[in-house]
Amino acid sequence: MTLCLGNYNITATFFSDPKDEKDPKFIMPHAWSNRRKYFQQTLQLANCDVLGLQELSPEQALDLFE
Repeated sequence: MTLCLGNYNITATFFSDPKDEKDPKFIMPHAWSNRRKYFQQTLQLANCDVLGLQELSPEQALDLFE
């Protein structure tokens, strides 16, 4: 039996979604609202038995529970 382990850096919203419009990252397309819709597909493609998540913010954790 083979066990597939994975690790995914999700990038917490407090890093990727700045609240200040003057922050250069404010206009970047990698906001969680854009990435969230692809996350389930990414998990299915990874097809891991156990997957660890790095940089998970509380907001993202709640989204993933839904």
